[in-house]
Amino acid sequence: MIYQNDPQVVITREVRLSYVNLVEPRKTDKGGLEYQATLLIPKSDTQTIAEFRQAIDAAVAYALNRPVARGGWGGVPVDDPYACIMDGDGRMPKGKAWGPECAGHWVVRTKTKADKGKPFVVTRRAVNEPLVQVEPRDIYSGMYGLAQVRFGAYDNSGNRGVSCFIQGIFKTRDGEALSGIAPVNPEDSFAGMVAEAVPPMPTAPGYAAPVPPVAPQATAPGYTGGAPRIDPATGWPM
Repeated sequence: MIYQNDPQVVITREVRLSYVNLVEPRKTDKGGLEYQATLLIPKSDTQTIAEFRQAIDAAVAYALNRPVARGGWGGVPVDDPYACIMDGDGRMPKGKAWGPECAGHWVVRTKTKADKGKPFVVTRRAVNEPLVQVEPRDIYSGMYGLAQVRFGAYDNSGNRGVSCFIQGIFKTRDGEALSGIAPVNPEDSFAGMVAEAVPPMPTAPGYAAPVPPVAPQATAPGYTGGAPRIDPATGWPM
């Protein structure tokens, strides 16, 4: 759906997330830092794709009516403003095949520069409960959620197009981890376990632990017998 009457912002229906870097920003090829997530949108979800195209149209219209000196396109259109919506049953822009998780989906890569602020990742345990932040360990490639994104036009030295910027995620449920490393919940790992006292380390058969030396007791004044002599070098009785 279009968010708060901003024609360039859309909240999706449920999508699956891949290539998730929403906890810590990722270093780009140009040395910058950005957060990112790839949205896998089922092809049956025609409504979200229609809203994406409407938002892209709004971004293009804004850029066309803005002079180049102010970041616009100065009336010069682009050949394919919808290039950011890619077919998961086809191939990547550089010819490589998509992963099997992309089959039957539209693929949209999203990003945002780290200096623009960290995207939120929230959820809600029940209808009447407030939104809560999702723990970093539960943010991973393969989870499902609703994505809030903004489409914006760019012009990099004449290379023009429309990018999709991630603003936040509402996590709806877990899914099979796509990175091969599933999130670990210690409650699942150690359910029912109780810490017990650690027994003392056994000694070797026939071995007696050393007994520390006992300091001699002081004798009463005038008493001259009974107190052992102490070797000053070792501190042991002689």
